[in-house]
This record gives sequence, C-alpha cells and structure tokens, in this order.
Amino acid sequence: MFGRPVDAALFSEDDLSIFGTGSLTVEGNSNDGISSNDGLVSNSGNISVTSVDDGIRGKDYLVIRGGTVTVEAVGDGFKSTN
Repeated sequence: MFGRPVDAALFSEDDLSIFGTGSLTVEGNSNDGISSNDGLVSNSGNISVTSVDDGIRGKDYLVIRGGTVTVEAVGDGFKSTN
C-alpha cells in the first residue's frame, strides 16, 4: 500500500503462523521485526530477529510453541497489545 507506514519487516494484516523446520532471519531496520495486526503463532523452526523497535509482536495474541527463537530488539523482545 502506498503512503502507509511500514509496521514491520515481516508484516501481516491478519493472523500470521510460522511453521516448518527451516530457518528465518528478519532484520527490522525501520520498525518491528515480525508483526501481525491479529494473532501470531510460531510453532517450530529457527527464527532470528533483529529490530530497531519490538522484535516479535502479535496484536491480539502471541504464542511461541516450539523451535528456537532469538531476538535482539531496542524495544520489547516479545509483545502482545490486546
């Protein structure tokens, strides 16, 4: 969307689920690393996030069920606002 501020390097307007046995590296250079306007679930895999604001944010809920998660953030590492 043009003219809309960037919420995160990896962003979803709806629920976001991260599954799999691979690796995901995210660098949030202007805001959050990974963010969802609804819920966010991470179930497996290796996730590495570097962010200038919050690392991983789910608005309605944030669930980390498994895998390896590493966060380096200036703001909160993990955050849910509702």
